[in-house]
Formats: sequence, structure tokens, C-alpha cells
Amino acid sequence: MEIKVVDILRTVAASILQIAVFCLIGYIAARRGILDVKVRRQMSRVNVAVFTPALMFGKVAFSLTPQILSNLWVIPVGYLILSCASAAVAWALGTCFRLSKIRRNLAVAGATFMNSNTLPIALMQTMSSSPFLKWKADDTSETILERSFQYLVLCTVLGALLRWSVGITLLNSSEEPVASSNETVAKANTQHVPMATNPATPLESNSNCDNSHPFGGLISRPESLVVSRLHREVNSSYLAPMTPNSAMSGYDLEALTPATPSGDHAEFQNNVLINRNTGTGGEETRKTKCPCEAWRGVCRTMGRLKKRLAPPKKFLEVVGELLNPPLLSSLAAIFVACITPLQQGLGKIRPLRDFISMAGAVAIPLTLVLLGAFFYRPPKDKKPLMEDEKTQLIKEKRSHSRRTFTDITLTLLARHIITPLIMLPILAVICQRSHLEVFKDPVFILSATLIVGAPPAITLAQMTSKANMDFFDEMVSKLLLWSYALATPITTICLVLGAMLIYDSIQ
Repeated sequence: MEIKVVDILRTVAASILQIAVFCLIGYIAARRGILDVKVRRQMSRVNVAVFTPALMFGKVAFSLTPQILSNLWVIPVGYLILSCASAAVAWALGTCFRLSKIRRNLAVAGATFMNSNTLPIALMQTMSSSPFLKWKADDTSETILERSFQYLVLCTVLGALLRWSVGITLLNSSEEPVASSNETVAKANTQHVPMATNPATPLESNSNCDNSHPFGGLISRPESLVVSRLHREVNSSYLAPMTPNSAMSGYDLEALTPATPSGDHAEFQNNVLINRNTGTGGEETRKTKCPCEAWRGVCRTMGRLKKRLAPPKKFLEVVGELLNPPLLSSLAAIFVACITPLQQGLGKIRPLRDFISMAGAVAIPLTLVLLGAFFYRPPKDKKPLMEDEKTQLIKEKRSHSRRTFTDITLTLLARHIITPLIMLPILAVICQRSHLEVFKDPVFILSATLIVGAPPAITLAQMTSKANMDFFDEMVSKLLLWSYALATPITTICLVLGAMLIYDSIQ
């Protein structure tokens, strides 16, 4: 039971300092112009597509076995319950404080997806030599680390599955704030709307009209105009009585029909047939029209059939969001871990394991460097403002700061305080009354406690880059800064003390 608070503080400080150094490198690089916005986006995409999948696959595929997965079934169940509770708390807080959809979704993501990788593993490595974590007489630091790694890796797999499926969908479902209705109306009023002139004004037609018209062989003089029923009903007010000395000019035709007609307009125009009152022009038109009408009918039928058989566009977008490289890598790792011969065969391929290990080692440092680059905001060009404009700008900045403070505070409350206060008593009751051996393991109790109150996942920065919204970049940067610099050192001490109390209660 002898765990020194100073050792815990030293471990937490070392982990946070390591994160801060990488972030500082990214901040300096962004300030010097090495990592601008475009470069950050591209590097984030490379990280999500290559290095993060390698990290997920390397930590799961060669570490878990079917026996471990079957014996530790309580971890997936508990992790899902914890995620649902965290999301419910954040959603309730966001609803009570009337956050917008984009801010509420970010609060839910920050509270639901916790860091189950870097900080908990670093803490377990430091505390593995403590006698408090010894479960059996033959326990050593290596066996304690091995068990803690198994517990945390399972949480990492589940966290990756949730982050890159539910999390991506949650963040991508948020929309950027749109302009106000007044601005939209004003913008619409400034657009030019072409006005049609009076088409009834008779204009002289060109003498070579018959030769220039594509149906010149069929049209001589527009002695009469035969219009379809639809054309008569809709555009009767636009049609002037045609005389032998008058015709519709090209300008009037532009006023009646758009410059680039759609399929409906083309079909509408084809219904207008100009015939002679005498001669065989009608018969020739009918003979020429029949194959065209039949072909257009076939095309329309094929178009309708294609629309009905094609999968919905929304469904394809959702599938594309879900089937991202980290999620596919996690699923492939679980598949490999469940098939022992395949796991052993891949493990013998030394170059493959070395590549996966080296690529996975790049993921977290690169994420932290890009995260530090997000902290830098290039200065904007300051234009001379009037006194009223300066006052309005100051008010807007204060309002934005208050909203940001509210969003981050609610997220930290949900992640670090309210959720642990709900889940830790439940964990204590289960450990006291359950007959499963895993609930008697002090390593499991400490690992579960650290997961319950862990800070938000650093991979939120990668998720927001996939969502491709600058608002998320700014908010996640501030959220992670406040969480790791202010909340995590204090809450980690409380979590370790809570784990000690839970273990005392089952003795």
C-alpha cells in the first residue's frame, strides 16, 4: 500500500513534459512557416493513412491471443458502458447550457474518447515495482507490466474502433456556422436577375432564317404555331400572336429558356412543333420524330432504373467515413490475433514486424508535433477601424472567449470529474461482489481507474483534421492544453488514491 505521491507526480510530470516538448517543436515550426495550414493537413492525412494504422496493428496483432480475449470479456463490456456514460454526461451538459450542435458534438467527442495509451502505460511502467500491485506471491515487475499491457491494449483497440467509426461520424455530422439570414437575403438581393422584355413586340426575322435553322428543310415561314398543351398552359402569357411578318427572335427565346437547358427543358422544347398548314411537312416531321422519341423514352427509362438501383448517396458517404485506415487496421489486427497460425506466421516475418514497429513509433510524436502547430495562429492584417467597429470587435472577441471557456470547462467536467464520480462507485461495488478473479487483481483495478478519469485522446487532433474544419483545430488544441496541463496532474493523484481505496475494500 506504500505509494508515494511524489513518485506519481513525477511520473505525470514526466509524461506531460514529454508531450509539451513535441508540441513546442510543432509550434516553433509553424511560427517559422515550416508547417503552414496546407502542410499540416497533408501530414495529418499521411499520419492517419500510414502511421496510425501501423500503431494500431502492431500493438494488437502480436500481443493478444484468443485465450486473453475470452478471459477478459469484461473489459469490452465495461469500456462500452464507460463510453456511453461519458457521452451521456457531455450531451446532457451541452443541452443544459444550450450549446450549438457543433460545440455539443465536440464536447461529446472530448468526453467519450479518452487516452488509453500513452499516459496510462507510462504510469503503469513507473508503478510496476510497487508492492501494492502484487497480486500473487510470484508476481514480478515484468508480469505486472504484462497484465497491465493486456488490459490497456484491449481498451486501446476498443477506443480505436469507437473513435474511427462513431467519432468520425459525430464530428463530420457537424456543420460550420452559416451566415445569418439577413446577410443571406442581402447577398441574394445584390445578385443580378435577368428580366425578360416584352416578347409580344414584333421583330423582323432574318431573310435566311430557313437556311440557318437546323430544321430549315422543314420550316419555311412561321404561318402558324402548334404548341403542346403544357406549353400553352405555362407560357401562354409569353407567346405573342404570330403573323407572317413577325417571328420570335433569339433574344426572346433566351428570355423564355435558360442558357443551358436541363433534360426537362430539352424535352419541353421538343414538344414545340412548327408545321405548315399545307403540304407534307407534318408527315415528314412525324417520320423524323418517331425514332427520336423512342430513343428518348429508352434513355428516360434507363435513367429511372439507374436511380432506383443505385445505393443512396448518404449511405455511400457514411460507409466511406467508417472504412478509414485506422479502423480497418484495428479490425485486421483483431482478425490476426484470433487466428493463432496466422499470428505466428506473420510474427516470423522479421522485416514486416520491424516495418510495423518503426511506422507505429512515428504516429504519436508526429501527432504531437502537428498538435503544437495547431496552437500557432498567424497574425491577421489589421486594417484601420472606426471607433464603433473597434468596440464591436472587442465584444465579439469577448463573446468568443466566453463560449470557448464554457465549451472546454463542460468537456473537462464530463471527462475528469462527473464521469469518475459516477463510474468509480459502480466499479467498487462490482469488485466487492463479483466472483471473477480479474476484479481482484490490483493491476486491473488501477488500470480501470486510470481509464475512467483519463484525459481526452491525443488522436482527437487527427480526427478533427479528417473532419477538415478550422474550428475543431482551435478547440481541440485548447482542450488538450487545459486538460494535460491543468486537470490531469490533479485528477491522476485522486484516481490512484481511489484505486487504493477500492482495493482496500475487497481485502
